[in-house]
Amino acid sequence: MIVVLAIMGLCLLTTVVIALKNPVIFRMAIRNIPRRKAQTVLIMVGLMLATLIIAASLTTGDSIDHSITSSTYKGLGQVDETVAFVGNSGGEGTIAVNNLPIDASIADQLEAALADNPDIEAVMPVLTESVPILNVD
Repeated sequence: MIVVLAIMGLCLLTTVVIALKNPVIFRMAIRNIPRRKAQTVLIMVGLMLATLIIAASLTTGDSIDHSITSSTYKGLGQVDETVAFVGNSGGEGTIAVNNLPIDASIADQLEAALADNPDIEAVMPVLTESVPILNVD
């Protein structure tokens, strides 16, 4: 709040300086306010509404981003990195929702191969399945 008040004070001070240095320009700038009251009010309400819409969209976007990020961190727990199996395509391929689970022997081979690596604390195969849920309550 203090920062916003300081910025508003700076804007008002700038307006006063302009009014004192160039009184004719200042009078020309504000002379339409009493002449066209409805148009002035409409423009001010439109600017306030535009500011509100932009602020609300930024707030909503930040809230959703924080929710998704925090749920990802909570879901992974202490995991630093995950590796996904994309099939026997020579290292090329894409991860898709409908990937088939890998054979347990491949997971065992991977765990045995990485057992002596000092950078890897543990290996844990995970099988996940996305399913739709309906809460009837």
